[in-house]
Amino acid sequence: MNSGVSLSEVIIYDGPNIFRRFKPVGLSFSTTLTGMHDKQHDFVLVARDVSGKEAVGAALDTNSREHAIYMCADMQNNLNYAQTPNPDNTKLNGFNPLGSYVTGWDGGATGVLINNEDLVPKGFDNAVGGFTFGSSHQLTTSGGLEWSLTRHVFYHGSRDCCVLENPYRGYLGTGSVLVADTQYADTVARFVSFTPNYDGINILRVDLTTTFKKSCLLGASTGLESSLFRVSFPADSFPNYAYTLANGSKVTGVRDPGGVPVGLAPLQPNGYVAVYPDFYGSCALYSLGRGLYFRLENGVITLGYKNGGQTIASGTVWKNSILLVRDKFGSSDLSNFDKIRTYFGASGVRAFAPTMTTGSITSGSFFPFELQASGSQAMFSTSPADFPNDLPAMVHGLNGKCDAGIYDLASQSLKPIGVTEGVGYTRFSTATARNIWIGNLAVADNPDVWVQLIDHNWQGPHWRLHNPTDSAITTKVTALLPPIAGAEGTFTIPAGSTIDVTLLFVDQTPPTVPAVTDTGDTTSSHRSLSASWTSSDSESAISDYAVALGTTPSDTGEYLVPWSSRGTSTSGTVSGTFESGKTYYLYVKATNGGGLASVGTSDGIQVQSSILQAKSQPDRTSISIGDVVITAAFPSIQRYYVEEYDRSSAIVFTNSGTFNIGDEVSIGGEIRTVGGERMIIADPVSVSSSGNALPEPLFANNRDLGGAALGYEPGVFLGVGPSNLAYLFRVCGRVKEVGTGYFMLDDGSGVPAAERKTGVKVIHGFGNPNPEAFVSVTGVSCVDRVNGVSYRAMRTRSASDVVSPY
Repeated sequence: MNSGVSLSEVIIYDGPNIFRRFKPVGLSFSTTLTGMHDKQHDFVLVARDVSGKEAVGAALDTNSREHAIYMCADMQNNLNYAQTPNPDNTKLNGFNPLGSYVTGWDGGATGVLINNEDLVPKGFDNAVGGFTFGSSHQLTTSGGLEWSLTRHVFYHGSRDCCVLENPYRGYLGTGSVLVADTQYADTVARFVSFTPNYDGINILRVDLTTTFKKSCLLGASTGLESSLFRVSFPADSFPNYAYTLANGSKVTGVRDPGGVPVGLAPLQPNGYVAVYPDFYGSCALYSLGRGLYFRLENGVITLGYKNGGQTIASGTVWKNSILLVRDKFGSSDLSNFDKIRTYFGASGVRAFAPTMTTGSITSGSFFPFELQASGSQAMFSTSPADFPNDLPAMVHGLNGKCDAGIYDLASQSLKPIGVTEGVGYTRFSTATARNIWIGNLAVADNPDVWVQLIDHNWQGPHWRLHNPTDSAITTKVTALLPPIAGAEGTFTIPAGSTIDVTLLFVDQTPPTVPAVTDTGDTTSSHRSLSASWTSSDSESAISDYAVALGTTPSDTGEYLVPWSSRGTSTSGTVSGTFESGKTYYLYVKATNGGGLASVGTSDGIQVQSSILQAKSQPDRTSISIGDVVITAAFPSIQRYYVEEYDRSSAIVFTNSGTFNIGDEVSIGGEIRTVGGERMIIADPVSVSSSGNALPEPLFANNRDLGGAALGYEPGVFLGVGPSNLAYLFRVCGRVKEVGTGYFMLDDGSGVPAAERKTGVKVIHGFGNPNPEAFVSVTGVSCVDRVNGVSYRAMRTRSASDVVSPY
């Protein structure tokens, strides 16, 4: 750029907003603008010299009509437009802000229709892929028909570049904003379009805000006095319609020949009205912010308020949000629309199960995934969820002057996102579990400074800082992006200038040693151990916690459960199979933004048998046990035998329910001694998992079966060793006697049995082996109670529990 006299300033406008401002000295000036393709830009250059003369350059759009035609959902935000202003430049005959081909809308022509050559149309109609959508506020006031349409703001998203700003910018001169001169109210309609994958669906969110400038009396109630949004379809393009009731059920019907299937009906929040199938599939409108009424008439769905006859006070603000979902390759059913309600959490639980570690989920927001950043960033994890689209996401609390992105912590991939009015728009897949960071890549402590990433490979100068003001600025810039979080630097930027800088890690000290608190001195859980922890770092903050498990009070480098990252969570659980009597220690490693780490250790937690604790209590004591597995099930007599995974203890419980061998259960109830055995009268019994591997049976000779009494725990007649009733055992011997449903087994020990017999009574209802056969028997240890005396016995579970090796 050259001038006959000294230049005073050069401004790059992006639509109506200043994008860069320079204060050159001398007769010439040149610079290069380099940036991430994070949003659609519409640049206009304005230069001024010291004499007050001004030069305005032509508009330059960062889009490509060629990409628009051939590359749906490409990095190019392909919203070309053309306009034909009247000679006086006050009215627009017509313009097409979305171009001939529109990202994600299957190449449908889209445009704004200007009625009667008015600058602001009475309604906003877009012809998209065979149907139209629009928004307007039709206020039937005491003074007549009043249209209120202040401005429409489009944000058009794609897989990588997600934001397009106001398409009207530039039409009325650089820096102008389209404002309708309305008498009663101003309305802002913001459209956020999330383009689909090829086989997905279209999602369009519309946020509407109307502010009444003075009181007005609405006309008599005749229907939808205030219409917010409408979608129209080609004549007879759909045969079916449906809408949801307050209880979630649906009303379905068939479009009648007259084309007026529903006159006026209420639509509850998060409910929808849908037509299907249409030319390109099905289409549904959801009411997000509050309940609305809808009319489906002559192929046009209109949403609005039924508030005729009311006086609306000055200063009243109406807000609502609407979701338009277009099933691009839809079928004749409503499964996708029902899935969307479930997926996004219309019932309060989102199918992808997000867990926030930084920031929060915006309260009451379901469509799409809407977050509030904390410190210009948000971090969360999700579970896999089956959904035919990438997940749209909006992040509030970002800085539009600082580059922003979405970063996948697993793949370490970064994609830029656009930020407008503090909100970032993006999308990501939920096909697999994800660990995601979204935020500004770096921030400056001075709000006037622009921070721009200029090298994705982190080579050379990483950042470009711009000062658009008339004074020099000294500012501290800190990186937030996880791989380089904590890198920082303090820089002075001359007035109206841009400088390139490198951010450096300055943190030379590790975080404080994590204080780790487990759940106590002992636990009865054999499957999971939990703890919470805390650490701090005043220089670069904690960027990650990792957890491991061992059996020593200090970290020796040997682990039962290896290190795993927990992000910035300050509590967690380690899963495994843990033995009774052992003490376990949880190690927590805190890493700061400079990559330095400290390790802390819990004071140890000993795993104790919950069954052993229960058996140590007197009769009629209320007890509870957990993490035990059923080793034998006898539903016909309502008896179930459970054992610790490490075989440290076993017991029998009775309950009228039906449970299976291999079920892991938790039991509450009362312990008693019944028929010579300790037993839990169980209620409730809950199953946490099924099909678990059983503890290996203990092997014993006949003499050691049953054991002697110990404390409250009974034994058997002339028992030796510790009581072992209810355990799963394997014994061997010869069949000495066969009876109905049992046989006597003797391995030569000659242990006493009832009626002056010898051997162990094997209760076996699956057909007895031959007398004198040598067999191996697997079963649970129990008693044969005769005349108040407990003799050794075993109870088998199936025919395969008795095996003859010969």
